Amino acid sequence: MSDLKPVLRTSLPLQSWLRVAWLLPLVLASCLEFEQQELHLRYDAEQDRMDVLLVYRGLYASEGDHGFPVKTQNPLQRALSDCKQAREHGAFAFRSSSNFKVDPVEEAESGWVSGHIDVEHGGLFTDPKGRLCGYQFVRVRDFRAFLPKFDEAHRMLLFSLFGQAVDEENGWPEAATQRFWTYMEQGNALITADGCCFEVRLPIREQDHDPVKRFVIGDSEKKPADAAPAQQQVAGPRPVKLRRSGTAPPPSSSPHPLTVRRDGDVTIVRYGTPGAAAMRVDVECGKGNTELLDELRKLDETIEVGVPDQALLRRFAEFGERDAVLPPALAKLRR
Repeated sequence: MSDLKPVLRTSLPLQSWLRVAWLLPLVLASCLEFEQQELHLRYDAEQDRMDVLLVYRGLYASEGDHGFPVKTQNPLQRALSDCKQAREHGAFAFRSSSNFKVDPVEEAESGWVSGHIDVEHGGLFTDPKGRLCGYQFVRVRDFRAFLPKFDEAHRMLLFSLFGQAVDEENGWPEAATQRFWTYMEQGNALITADGCCFEVRLPIREQDHDPVKRFVIGDSEKKPADAAPAQQQVAGPRPVKLRRSGTAPPPSSSPHPLTVRRDGDVTIVRYGTPGAAAMRVDVECGKGNTELLDELRKLDETIEVGVPDQALLRRFAEFGERDAVLPPALAKLRR
């Protein structure tokens, strides 16, 4: 997930680059997937630090249905390799391994990774429902300095994702992409944050605003089942101050925090409440099976039994009071 823009911009037409941007996550796909994911975010403004608890529920071995079937290993063996990579490298993912995956060891030359991201592997467990789960802690140090680096490395990939709203097959037309490059060359950021509130600023045409809005939050007149595929199940942000006692923030009754608005020539997609110190995100990802759990038990892999949510939140609170314990390969690299 390194910054590919300078290379690809000079060697490929813009429309070809957009297609490459869509293909890149598929090339990086692994076989370890999960049915659900929870992200608990906490931002400490005083230390300028973002801590994240990643919980993966219903871990399973994918059948290689991301467009690049696995040839060298069967899905189960590949998923076991992915578990090892997470344990030794601290590799983590958002929504799915084919959507966004980061390996801090393999991406050690990326400044937004090596200079800012620490990972602690929590381990595997079964939840009260008996599903195979895993959790990790991710810490982003010097968050205000991290965000511009992350933005620069991912802005084209992120911008291309919204092009599906206008043309599902071809993405943004040439005119819209040119507007994007002009906006970036003027020194503007695509991704911004205010505490646990994130915005994506899209320099698009007025005519593209409504398609993007429908793509992001769906049609309010449709039933939930008819909503756009980009919509995820989420819990509201938690605009509370972190307490040094280690007590987890209380559940939020805030309304849905995903909004899309127009400001001049820019469409702004906002997720969260500005200034929020904490937020929880829940994502539905797919449906798996128990083969991976069965195989790990045969291998006598350490798996905690029946870990409740409260225990994970207590561990997350404790993580906020200490340094991250880096995985072996990452710790060796950082010495």
